[in-house]
Amino acid sequence: MKKPIVDTISLYTGNSSLMSNLTWKRSTEDKNPKGVLTITFNANGDVYEYTKVPYSLIIEMLSSDSLGQFFHNKIRDKYDTNKKG
Repeated sequence: MKKPIVDTISLYTGNSSLMSNLTWKRSTEDKNPKGVLTITFNANGDVYEYTKVPYSLIIEMLSSDSLGQFFHNKIRDKYDTNKKG
């Protein structure tokens, strides 16, 4: 059974040494929608936005053994990035 595609995913990542929060918000309406992934990093509290991140990648990330390792391998330096604040 396919999981329904949602408009927003928010997660407190208390077990991650890299990040404390992440939020993905849909920005397109296609079969594999893309959205903005917002991550708050633990080290300094910096918040970054990664644009056009596919929903399917977020689902894969949430199922991974390590959010930090997944981020470094599949998101960092692969999507347009904006530092907030």
